[in-house]
Amino acid sequence: MKYGYWTPVFGSWLRNTDDDSTKGEWSYIKDLAQNAERWGYELTLVPELYLNDIKKILIAVPPIELQNQFAEIVKQIDKQKFEIQKNLEEMQKLQESLMNKYFG
Repeated sequence: MKYGYWTPVFGSWLRNTDDDSTKGEWSYIKDLAQNAERWGYELTLVPELYLNDIKKILIAVPPIELQNQFAEIVKQIDKQKFEIQKNLEEMQKLQESLMNKYFG
């Protein structure tokens, strides 16, 4: 099993805290990466992730009523797809039966 870890390319692990004492220097990141590789980890560099900036991203979420309405529509479509598939299989069997009867 391989293990991995991530580190910001610049700076420290918890950029959104005032008391973050993690070194944000290249020498620290280099030593961390070299030690991790010796221990069998794989490194992923993540450029400057600021949790507070990520929290500012607005994500449109429709009202629950619309979500439920959408779910019902999807459920009906799935039910119709199932019925159509069942009818297609039945038609295939009928076709095979008639082919065998007349040409078989």
